[in-house]
Amino acid sequence: YAGDTAAKDRFAGLASQPKVVAVGECGLDYYYQHSPKAEQQAVLRFQIELALRHNLPLTFHVREAFADFWPIFDEYHRADQPVRGVVHSFTADRHTLEQALSRGLYIALNGIMTFTKDAEQLAAAKAVPADRLLLETDAPFLTPAPYRGNICEPKHVRATLEFLAALREEDTHSLAASTTTNARQLFDLHG
Repeated sequence: YAGDTAAKDRFAGLASQPKVVAVGECGLDYYYQHSPKAEQQAVLRFQIELALRHNLPLTFHVREAFADFWPIFDEYHRADQPVRGVVHSFTADRHTLEQALSRGLYIALNGIMTFTKDAEQLAAAKAVPADRLLLETDAPFLTPAPYRGNICEPKHVRATLEFLAALREEDTHSLAASTTTNARQLFDLHG
């Protein structure tokens, strides 16, 4: 993809379509190493540039790669033209959370939070400010408890909401309202 001009052109053509609200899922994933790091980094740069050209937010996927992700992000993130977006499927620690928040990014949590045993992940989930939090399914995977073993569907986001509301000691209706408002704001959704 990094060197495939035709694929880039097709992808870039989608950004101007009226129903497109973001560029993503993009970022760096060093866990599986399905593609070389340099190629992933080149594609990330292309996608950030595309989003900035079209004034679209990005949905970032970063797995075992924040050390390389932040310098690339910071190359583009400027006061006069900030890179807007969300770190989806967030499972990192408080330090990484602070790095994302300091750059104005949203944090999306999903079903992982309902079954993780990682105290750092849960502490970070509690620390996400209400005005920066999004909920997601990441369907068809990452089904929340108690539905583990089933294909994740959008309806399962309620289980994640209920878990996080209890974890954060918040009212479910308030958390649902704030995360919905955040999604509408980030993705410029109306209705």
